[in-house]
Amino acid sequence: MNSSPGKQEIRFEKVLCPIGTVSIRRTTREDLIRAKSLLNTGILAEDGPDNFKNTGCYNAKCPGFVQTDNTIYIGSRVAQTSIYGGEMFELVIYLYQDQHTKNWWLNIENKDIGYFPAALFSNLDSAHEVGWGGKTTTHMGTSSPPMGSGYFPDDNFVHACYFIHIAYQNETSHDKDYSPEVDQTKRFSDKEKCFGVEYYGDQKGQVGYSLQLGGPGGACD
Repeated sequence: MNSSPGKQEIRFEKVLCPIGTVSIRRTTREDLIRAKSLLNTGILAEDGPDNFKNTGCYNAKCPGFVQTDNTIYIGSRVAQTSIYGGEMFELVIYLYQDQHTKNWWLNIENKDIGYFPAALFSNLDSAHEVGWGGKTTTHMGTSSPPMGSGYFPDDNFVHACYFIHIAYQNETSHDKDYSPEVDQTKRFSDKEKCFGVEYYGDQKGQVGYSLQLGGPGGACD
């Protein structure tokens, strides 16, 4: 097993909005067809069908995610991506529940960028499962793009895409992190000839509890 080569600073494209406004993507008809869920348009990627190619600053209210930061927003494009066997870039992301409002906050690089209101969920006071993974999006009947670096997991953290230092908190201890052991997890890939995922448990060192995912894509049926 090779350790992560060390975190490089992620830079986002600069879209600065006036105070009281946030950056919102101008949705096209194709976007609506493609976006089966909010997550489909919430992928952080440099290239791909879900980029915010056209944005504007709006004082808008939506019934879903509430954007509060005016520098990093859902759909922000990153300025650089990792290179297989070369320079790697890592992004710190976590989701947590405010114990007073019960809203679910999204934090990126130690900055709260917005939240999912508690009113959106009727049964999300706590969760029985959590998950980490990836997905690709394409037009029906066309080849799938690669996921991550385009390579299958191989336990070498300068190759395939990865999650490291995986952790969660329980409802009785909000200041302590826990990590799942291998026998507490299950692996799922709906197109195994195109994409793979492997959870390694505690690798210690620079990566801790970690997994790899990704693959070349292609004709995945």
